[in-house]
Amino acid sequence: GTHVQSLAHLQMIKFCGVNKTSRGSLVTFLAGNRVLRYLTSSLTREQDLNKLLTCGPQLYVSAVERLKAEIKEKSAEQKRLIEELNVELATSLVERAKSADGFGHLHRDTGDPRQLAQLGNLALELGEHVHTILLTCGNPSETGSGGFSLVGRDADRIKRLGAECAGILGGRGGGSKGVFQGKVKSFEKLDEAIAAIKALE
Repeated sequence: GTHVQSLAHLQMIKFCGVNKTSRGSLVTFLAGNRVLRYLTSSLTREQDLNKLLTCGPQLYVSAVERLKAEIKEKSAEQKRLIEELNVELATSLVERAKSADGFGHLHRDTGDPRQLAQLGNLALELGEHVHTILLTCGNPSETGSGGFSLVGRDADRIKRLGAECAGILGGRGGGSKGVFQGKVKSFEKLDEAIAAIKALE
């Protein structure tokens, strides 16, 4: 290690901890100016946390635990609200499908194909007359940000229809067990894709 002529050259030493290893123990420490630098950064971090947590260092742990509990509670509430919303959306899809020979379509600006597939499967569960659901998501004005899910009762037909839909929308995808998911470049030809799905049924 590094040797000094006098311990005064170290100025100060701060022992930080001991870690046990297979050969014994490893002592970690700071010495000299490194102690001052560490103290400075710790004080700066403490001031930032004081503002963020609105409390002093002695209450950091309880404040973080409270925030974690609130996040957990809000996440559970959000999940419940999403489930309720999905039921409402699925019910709406079922009603639309009654006047469209069992086909339904829904577009949302937010979401992802996996979540949409869950919504589509829920619509199939709620409506016996529903056989095909097309769900799209993404901002129509942005290129390359969209996605889609095609859900139905006949897995082979959905695979064929999904590939056709992806081709028209300039995207790609895949799937199995009655669910075809993919990404699209643009929704400009969405009406054409819907017409093609209906024609291939």
